[in-house]
Amino acid sequence: MAIAEGGGPKGPRRKGPGLRRKRRRTALRIDMTPMVDIGFLLVIFFMCTTVFREPQAMEITLPPSKAEVKTAQSNVLSLRLMKDEKLLWNVSDNPPAEVALKDLPKLLRDQREANIRKNYPGGEAQNVIGRWEASPLDTSLIRQMEDWSKLVVLVKVHRECRYELVVDVMDDIQHEAMSRFSLVELTPEDLANLEKGVKR
Repeated sequence: MAIAEGGGPKGPRRKGPGLRRKRRRTALRIDMTPMVDIGFLLVIFFMCTTVFREPQAMEITLPPSKAEVKTAQSNVLSLRLMKDEKLLWNVSDNPPAEVALKDLPKLLRDQREANIRKNYPGGEAQNVIGRWEASPLDTSLIRQMEDWSKLVVLVKVHRECRYELVVDVMDDIQHEAMSRFSLVELTPEDLANLEKGVKR
């Protein structure tokens, strides 16, 4: 057996650190298809179940353009919406008085009651008023009160009045079930009459 010079038999060769092959890392792949499906399902679900806010509108029955309605001056409640957002009211030829917006519903109720008492001094109308005073939130009694009442609300709006104030006033009129009202522009003649103290 031949023996190599300078040492014994050679053992197995070891690979140095530079000769090792690095293992390739397996790339992670996330399948997003199920996530996209879930997203579309959620969108469809919310589209089908969402309740959209209904637009708030007031139904107004307009008379014919040439219709003439004769109303006694004593049955007309005039509301004037001024430029400075003041509310002035009066009945018939009485001098106007200022009323706050928060007190407008009570004013409408009081004037309707006074109108019924004036036009129907006794009888069933007074019974309706008595029952309404006992249950002021009863909608059926409010409708009966409106049927007995001859009050007409005339809303005169200044051209430069804030729009939100007009909406608030109309909401109060609707809430109090006032079915007879008219909305007109406050003319320069009306403004001149207010300054002179002549109320129409």
